[in-house]
Amino acid sequence: MSDNLLTERMPFFQKQKRRLKINIATPSYGSRYSGNYVRSLYSLLTTANDFDVGFSLSDVDYADVAVSRNYLISHFFYNKQDSDYILMIDDDMGFHSDLIYKMLEFDKDVVGVIAPQRCIDLQKLHSLSGMEFSEAFARSCSFVGKVVDDFGNGFFEVDSCGAGILMISRVCIEKMVEKCPEIVD
Repeated sequence: MSDNLLTERMPFFQKQKRRLKINIATPSYGSRYSGNYVRSLYSLLTTANDFDVGFSLSDVDYADVAVSRNYLISHFFYNKQDSDYILMIDDDMGFHSDLIYKMLEFDKDVVGVIAPQRCIDLQKLHSLSGMEFSEAFARSCSFVGKVVDDFGNGFFEVDSCGAGILMISRVCIEKMVEKCPEIVD
């Protein structure tokens, strides 16, 4: 990580009273992890000491991603009591490690990433051939969530968000269990 990015992130992490702990939770069918995922995870874990953040890893090998995510949240809630956040990362997601530290700095109970769905409108892509490819590609994809408000610094309030990269605080899950006890079966 560049020294500039490190110094930008430090004030938030220096004011923390204790080391933050994040449980990285990955649903995976067939325990197959993409190269992007592995490189991203490696980068994240090798910068953790710079920010005094600790990580643990949980995964589940199961075909139904929704059931897997529910299992991982339950596992976090009951078995990772020392963790402040659960960070869901799908086994095919890639990201820059600074993203996770920015998500922590944003200091909200739920922070996610708007990522393209697994479909692309090839006709639209071809019709945008005069545009730079990355821009044409982005315009040819569908995304989960619509922007409601711009908070700046790359953060937006959205009406919904996928869970490919999603961070949820323990406080949020505790509030959910308190207000909706029927979700605990």
